[in-house]
Amino acid sequence: MALYEYAGLAFVATLSGIMGGMSGLALGTMRLPFMLFTGMDPLLAAGTNLGVGLVGSAAASWEHLRAGRVVVRVVLIMGLPAVAGAFLGALFADAVSMWILLVGVSALILWSAFTLIVRSIGAEEQRYPPEDSPAQYPQRRTFYLARDGVVSFAIGMLGGAVGLVLAMLRMPALINLLKLAPAQAVGTNTGIGVLIGLFGMGGHLLKGNVAWPLLGIMGGSAAVGFFFGARLTGAVPPERLRLMIGIILLALAPLTLANGISRILAD
Repeated sequence: MALYEYAGLAFVATLSGIMGGMSGLALGTMRLPFMLFTGMDPLLAAGTNLGVGLVGSAAASWEHLRAGRVVVRVVLIMGLPAVAGAFLGALFADAVSMWILLVGVSALILWSAFTLIVRSIGAEEQRYPPEDSPAQYPQRRTFYLARDGVVSFAIGMLGGAVGLVLAMLRMPALINLLKLAPAQAVGTNTGIGVLIGLFGMGGHLLKGNVAWPLLGIMGGSAAVGFFFGARLTGAVPPERLRLMIGIILLALAPLTLANGISRILAD
């Protein structure tokens, strides 16, 4: 990989880290297309991207934890099934054709973009609980806990295979179902991302799918971005931040899809 490619990926990691720290999203969907665009093997990119998300989320989690925005019991209840799924998905990702992974990543990026844009445009004024409001997860019935655990496991497996934490899929549940305040949802989701990144990367690591030099460069850059992004939580209106991220992802989806199509034609 050329020096300018390392520099470009470091910049992308920093930018995605700032936005991710502010929004509670790992934003691997922003980094992964650029990594694939350099010609990286999809599985190598997946393992490395999860490692970058792990380092960045850990940096942001410290700031969120210090500020009291992480609800630890929710991290454990929602995070443990996703962790198991992420590890297994990463471990058996090589059983799937690369073009399938790339097309799947493209679909996830595109879906994420449209979801963020629609939510930002159609956002209405909501009444959120106070910042110190306790999470309501422990009071929910066993059926719902089991259902959410299965869903978290499936999301974790998919994300582990393609190299994405998929934090966006958990954010609505944290706010709408668990009644966490937005800042608490951001911090708690970031904490869950640390666990998924750790075990997802571990699964890829067992198969040798981690590029350590790139992880060091992007991980360090992401950590700086996530840390300062976490300190800026609430500084930008959530709707505006979602719209900005959605537009960026919408522009990136065709790059990954083109990569997948080229592999289909090559086969």
